[in-house]
Amino acid sequence: MTSPIHAILNESRFLFLSHPNIISIIKTQDHEQIIFKREELNVSAIVMELALYGDFSKIVMQPFFTQDEKLVRTYFRQFIEGLGYLHKNSVAHLDIKLENLLLTEQFTLKISDFDHAFIEGDPKIKTKGTQNSRAPELGKMKCDYPKAADIYSAGIILFALRTGSFPWTEDEEGDFEPLLACEDSEAFWKIYEEIIEESLELSPDFKELFFSMVRADPQKRVTVEEIKENSWFQGPVYSEQELKILMCEHMIDTY
Repeated sequence: MTSPIHAILNESRFLFLSHPNIISIIKTQDHEQIIFKREELNVSAIVMELALYGDFSKIVMQPFFTQDEKLVRTYFRQFIEGLGYLHKNSVAHLDIKLENLLLTEQFTLKISDFDHAFIEGDPKIKTKGTQNSRAPELGKMKCDYPKAADIYSAGIILFALRTGSFPWTEDEEGDFEPLLACEDSEAFWKIYEEIIEESLELSPDFKELFFSMVRADPQKRVTVEEIKENSWFQGPVYSEQELKILMCEHMIDTY
């Protein structure tokens, strides 16, 4: 397990990141003396921009969100824009999950928490990711393609944004069989719907996009650019003004 100080030191390497869908790290404080309850403490900390509405693990539990496919697509596009920026800058996040996607006061999605992130050239990967959101090879510490591991986790995000739930959970060995044994999208969804005993109302383009992101073989997963070519991804989204009006109405009621 990474210690707090090592996590802070790793995250401090990402001060250079600057993108509308990446949380801004304002500054880092290393071994600064503060007074707390009349006691002098030596602390290290990271100061980041405020995300007023918290993370998406709570937001996807709201029916208004998952039932609005246009809204799901709007935020998934924001997320992929941020992820694409990371990958173009040789960064793999390696801990992508709903809790690390934040929503600002302006209703913009921000990718956060880079304490486990990997930059090309690092000697090794130091994280196993988070259970149920991580790529199988990452959980087993056999990850040779960090960006592909991010794509897998992004597929889990896509499913969660659209349905409000995970597509599966890991067993004690960290395996997902027989789901990941499927060689094509049709077989995958047939097995999945048999498992849950329910037929999902998801478009063929959505199903194909999801499956292409979570293939068992990391080298067969799509890239960010290939995600952007998918027909579902290219569907309609809300304008910035429409998004603010819609989200303001719902989030005020929720919070």
